[in-house]
Amino acid sequence: MRVITTAFQVLETVAAHQPIGVSELARLLDLPKSTVQRALGALHEVGWVEQELGGSRRWVQTTKLLALASRGGGVGLRERAMPVMRQLSDLTDENVHLSVHSGRGVTIIEKLESSKSVRPHDPLGVVAPIHASSTGKAILAWSPPEELTALFSETLEGFTERTIVDETALRDELRAIRERGYSANTGEWRDDIRGVAAAIIDSDGRARAAISLAVPAHRLPDDQIPTLGELVRDTVARLCAPLPDDAAP
Repeated sequence: MRVITTAFQVLETVAAHQPIGVSELARLLDLPKSTVQRALGALHEVGWVEQELGGSRRWVQTTKLLALASRGGGVGLRERAMPVMRQLSDLTDENVHLSVHSGRGVTIIEKLESSKSVRPHDPLGVVAPIHASSTGKAILAWSPPEELTALFSETLEGFTERTIVDETALRDELRAIRERGYSANTGEWRDDIRGVAAAIIDSDGRARAAISLAVPAHRLPDDQIPTLGELVRDTVARLCAPLPDDAAP
């Protein structure tokens, strides 16, 4: 069981920090390099990770995880979401991300990039912290109580001065997200990136995926957040199933 746990820890860390070398993985996980190398070898053998192209000895995850994440979000999720993503891309010329819930994070499984030279560079498969990203908070706002209880059972990591790590403050934020229909990230994961997102809500009133705009901070001042947030909310609403009566906020 310990071997399996270590392998998953290595896989999650590769996804969050790719491309990454063995020494850095060992440091982040506080594990011997030999243990990390064995885990990488096992993950590589079954097709979950591979070494970066170009002769680098750093590791990246493969598209196998993305395919699994997409199926977890629903059959044809990417295909259904793409027209909405293209519309948002055409209207804003900013990065558009489709992310799915994965543990204590959200994984980018599809994206459309801005044509502007200054834009975020998040490869497919990047895992963002669920409490410090716009897509993560959009999904959390529609999570059942037991999932929130599990989240708050562990200390929330602070990434910037803006990261919400207090349980009461984050619960208040999630209630506000449900009321207005979109979430905002004001530099809570990375100081230089902001974003807005709306959840794709299932017929059971839960969200397992979300669509976001990821924008350089200088192009998304506070007074522009409601405008973009409402645009994303209203556009993504086309993908949402009607809510059951008992799922209303």
